[in-house]
Amino acid sequence: MTLFSRILVPVDLGGDPGRAMEFAAGIAQRFDAEVVLLHLRPSAPAASGTALRAAEEALEDHRLSLERAGLRVRRISRVLEIPTVTAAEVIVEAAGRERADLVVMATHGRRGLARVLLGSVTEEVLRHAPCPVLAVRIGDEPT
Repeated sequence: MTLFSRILVPVDLGGDPGRAMEFAAGIAQRFDAEVVLLHLRPSAPAASGTALRAAEEALEDHRLSLERAGLRVRRISRVLEIPTVTAAEVIVEAAGRERADLVVMATHGRRGLARVLLGSVTEEVLRHAPCPVLAVRIGDEPT
């Protein structure tokens, strides 16, 4: 039995999934795992059409890059109906639905007042995900 066969990597509209994707790619290569890119899309009118198209194009570039590296990659999208549902809830639901063995996600590593005021999507995912979660701090280097 393979330790990881499906790795979920959540990406939001303005996020830079680069580091998280690099970590996920390294793990996927070692375990011959599929990478599932989860695009978190805000409900209209929260995002302009231009910003959404740019995010979609950037995510497609990342997907193609991972495929060129020989990885199996799939993209899925989920709409965030804020305030009805949070990003963390959507990620946890997708991890269960996709039967993910691992969630790899970027985090800002906020502390103190910023964390209290803004909350932590990563922390919520860590608490509720049906599988292990690897939180990659933005700026960390993959090993």
